[in-house]
Amino acid sequence: MGRIAGRFARVEPRLRAGRLVLGLLSDLPRKNCWTIAEWAGEATPHGMQHLLCRASWNADAVRDDVREYVVEHLHDEAAVLIVDETGDVKKGYVLAVACSAEVPTGAGTFRADALVKKVPKRAWQKLSAGRGAKGQRFYDWAVIDLADPSPGRHQLLIRRNRTTGELAYYRCHSTTPASLATLVKVAGSRWRVEETFQSEKGWPGWTSTRSAATPPGPAGSPSRCWPMPSSQSSAPTNTHTNPHRTT
Repeated sequence: MGRIAGRFARVEPRLRAGRLVLGLLSDLPRKNCWTIAEWAGEATPHGMQHLLCRASWNADAVRDDVREYVVEHLHDEAAVLIVDETGDVKKGYVLAVACSAEVPTGAGTFRADALVKKVPKRAWQKLSAGRGAKGQRFYDWAVIDLADPSPGRHQLLIRRNRTTGELAYYRCHSTTPASLATLVKVAGSRWRVEETFQSEKGWPGWTSTRSAATPPGPAGSPSRCWPMPSSQSSAPTNTHTNPHRTT
């Protein structure tokens, strides 16, 4: 808490934030503003709710402080960042997005499910996302370059179920060019991390601490869409046909 102490305008919310963190790390079977307040010796949850919704403290700076702490202690060149539903798309490497997500291209901004209709058959590559309970998880994959103005390489990765045709979409960002095979490997890695994350999500209890004034976000698992009937679109068709190609 010493690292983030200066991010609070008053001492009261700083002390309450400390009690909130301790409550989240406690062995409470269910963690929300009511149970943590009671655990901390407070008569009502109003103080905890005020901290999360109205108190004056720099949430962005606290986020940055926590991120720096994590990097200092858990840094690994092979690490895969998994962003929860409240994450910023530009912070991630491979981030699942909805079929309705709009992405920038050289020909304008398009929905993900509009771009996939323009992917030629030759651009799809059969690749394994890693070993699962029943062996290698093979899917068809394609990637489209995006025209994002921010630094680095930005792409839309598309996964297609070889049996059902079900589609999943991922926004990708890398500081250096990454091949389709590399992006698929990272996407497969995030599934294993997300499975663990979902099973352990109740332990720190962040999803339970939202107060009534803060609506929950959408599910954090990859967003999937079934194939839609083809329609006319002026979306670009610049796709990679070689799974190991880097440009």
